[in-house]
Amino acid sequence: MSNSISEISMSIDSQLQDQVEHILNTLGLTLPQAILLFLKQIELQQGLPFAVTIPQSVFNTPNSETLAALQEAQDLEQLPTFDTLEELYKDLGI
Repeated sequence: MSNSISEISMSIDSQLQDQVEHILNTLGLTLPQAILLFLKQIELQQGLPFAVTIPQSVFNTPNSETLAALQEAQDLEQLPTFDTLEELYKDLGI
């Protein structure tokens, strides 16, 4: 590993920067110190120092049509039945 210094330049939303700097100041850190801390953790962990995931709520929030279908499916006696595939397709409009 080299001891030379590299400079990083980046653009971020000014509102995000203000909010993050306020939080970091509360922790006694500057933004450059926090970025260096983050990069050192990547080096130590050999990857991101946290899990990168998409919250389940993004995928598990059913729309109103899905909710209605789920409620309808709760009452099995109310579900339509079909004797042939043709009847099913006709009911589905395909």
